Amino acid sequence: MLLAGAAAVVLAIAGVIGFLVLRGEDEDPAAGGPVDLREPLTFQEVAATAPAPCAAGMLPDPEEATCYRLGASAMTVRRLERLRILGPDAAHGQSGWRLALTLTRADAAGFGRMSGQAAARPDGSPGRRIAMVAGGRVLSAPAIQGGPITGGDLEISGSRLFTRPYLEDLARRLSGRRAP
Repeated sequence: MLLAGAAAVVLAIAGVIGFLVLRGEDEDPAAGGPVDLREPLTFQEVAATAPAPCAAGMLPDPEEATCYRLGASAMTVRRLERLRILGPDAAHGQSGWRLALTLTRADAAGFGRMSGQAAARPDGSPGRRIAMVAGGRVLSAPAIQGGPITGGDLEISGSRLFTRPYLEDLARRLSGRRAP
């Protein structure tokens, strides 16, 4: 699991969602300007975790191994500045495929505040996690490592599901087109 910004964070993500952006599939997501999401992506504090099967009021991770009860603190992202797929990078200790998201400036500031609150919680506590939710499904529940994540650059990796084809499909679901 990995989020990168001013500080590094690792995200474990396993799952896909059915959300698309308003732009067409033939447009290049790296070709400037934000990408408007048709269905918003919500970052929400994790209040509690439990092993599956999930009790009422808890949401499973996509591998259905861990259940999450979400807290009140949340922020919703409706636009990304950039979306791309990154391959393994042994020189920087990255052995797997990653999906990189760049938040808008306003969302980056909000995520910085939220990740700062999570980072202030005790190591190993559920409150140190921030769930990524879309379409009522938990995509990932990253544990914040270090301090707040500022700057808006996030990398999602760490799941055994994160193959290049899987990430290409996820990028298409996020953006409605192929990610570079």
